[in-house]
Amino acid sequence: MIVIPGKEGELGILNGHIPMVVTLKKGQIKAYLENTITIYDIEWGFARITKDRCNILLS
Repeated sequence: MIVIPGKEGELGILNGHIPMVVTLKKGQIKAYLENTITIYDIEWGFARITKDRCNILLS
């Protein structure tokens, strides 16, 4: 799972999520993999979400 700071609020993205494009605001991206959480501080960007992928473009 990945949690992204969308302009309209935080979004939790799981495999199989509906496709969408999201504007990201200043905050943290949190990537959860098994027993590990990786956190990235961001200023702004965009996320393109498909059924099996989340591509993130950051400034």
